[in-house]
Amino acid sequence: MSSTDYSSDEELPDAIREATSVATLKLLPDKLLARYEKQYQHFVNWCALKKVKTPKDEVLLAHFLEM
Repeated sequence: MSSTDYSSDEELPDAIREATSVATLKLLPDKLLARYEKQYQHFVNWCALKKVKTPKDEVLLAHFLEM
């Protein structure tokens, strides 16, 4: 494995994470963008409250269960 391979437990470089965010937002219709951003901010706030540093599938599931 080279030093540029990332497992699911490792952090991605910030540049890759930002590029992914930009690409994802461009896929959303304008009508849904505000709704997505509101829900995303709610999730970010929830993660901060729960002291979650790296969101994973289990974190999303717990968040959805609380919703």
